[in-house]
Amino acid sequence: MKRRKRSSVFTPAKVSLVCAVTCTLVYLRISRSSHAQSSTAHSLSLPLSPPSFPPLPALQDPCKKWPQDPQTCNNCSLKIYVYDLPEHLRLGRAQEDKCRWSAYSSELHLTHMLASTPAARYVTHDPSEANFFLVPLFPACYLFHCWDTAGWNRDLRCNVDEKLIQPAMAYIQSQPSWQRHSGRDHVMFHPMDFGDTYYSTDSRVMMRQMSYFVTNGDARTNGTIYRPRKDVVIPSATYLLHSYRYHPRDYLDEHGHPLSQMPKRPKDGTAVSDHVNIYEPTRARKWFASKRDPTGRTILAYFRGLGADVQPDDEYSLGVRSLFYGRKGSHDGFASLPGFDVSVESENAEYAVELAHARYGLTPPGHTLDSTRIWEYLAFGVVPVIIGADGLVLPFAQHLPWSEMTRASLWRNTNANGS
Repeated sequence: MKRRKRSSVFTPAKVSLVCAVTCTLVYLRISRSSHAQSSTAHSLSLPLSPPSFPPLPALQDPCKKWPQDPQTCNNCSLKIYVYDLPEHLRLGRAQEDKCRWSAYSSELHLTHMLASTPAARYVTHDPSEANFFLVPLFPACYLFHCWDTAGWNRDLRCNVDEKLIQPAMAYIQSQPSWQRHSGRDHVMFHPMDFGDTYYSTDSRVMMRQMSYFVTNGDARTNGTIYRPRKDVVIPSATYLLHSYRYHPRDYLDEHGHPLSQMPKRPKDGTAVSDHVNIYEPTRARKWFASKRDPTGRTILAYFRGLGADVQPDDEYSLGVRSLFYGRKGSHDGFASLPGFDVSVESENAEYAVELAHARYGLTPPGHTLDSTRIWEYLAFGVVPVIIGADGLVLPFAQHLPWSEMTRASLWRNTNANGS
């Protein structure tokens, strides 16, 4: 008699039995676990009147607090050495005075700031103590003066390479400080729209070991104008703030609200000393009551600038400004929207008053992605709305919360419904 092989196939009855046993075991395990947790929770329940605990004493070291007071807690121990260039490599007085009326004058302002309090604490006069070396060469101011005296022919270079850059770089490269790291710890300014591309190949080769302070942080240029992780983007100078020296605090109270009465300004063209702090009220402010304007900021969105003739496919502003002004048979432009104040220009005195009453400032590209408007907006408490400037690298982007201070808006491939 043959022995029948035992079947390894689960029959429906076997499956049901296994499921029943498994469910029972899981139920028992969960029940026990819940009971244990309930008992533990009961034993750890807080009393109805929890005890009070004494407050911790104030921190004795104010630098342990956050945010820190930069005047008290100086965590930056880096030192910078500013070269004292020979007389023949410095800007003449006429060139420097002319450059003060330029948006490229940030190279002058920042260099002068290093010689003043409190920035002077970061400067050393001993090269052996320095972490970085600043070359106070101002080729942008040199070219600005050149163009101004030649009827604004921007193709001229006025021998900037032979007279300024190459002899200055030959002098710097002969210094022991340059030899220490082959110039990699040296910095200089290139605040013009297109960085160092205004200069000859020989000049650029001599400078390229250094890091640059640039105002046009354009990530699209693949290192030709802005070099990521090597160059530092800084704010640009503006005509309103740095040339004409309009003081935001003459138009706003300490909370950023517009004042009901604002000072009369001298005629444009009157320069003010570099030593004036534009973020403090002037003497004129002291002669009238600084009452808040009860109407507040009445302008929803604000813009002053070119664009009435811009077409959607223009290279200038990447066509973005074609949306700002009406186009016959197409649209009426942002200028037609309620609360929008969009126009080609205003006198400086009017411009300052209008900024004090604006909430948002439209910031499209121009010839480049960056715009000096950003700094005028921020100075007057206006939120910049950056439009169509993908690839723009803002100053100190790794350390400043730009997303909290600006608004970005994309417009390409969208219709009126935003889809």
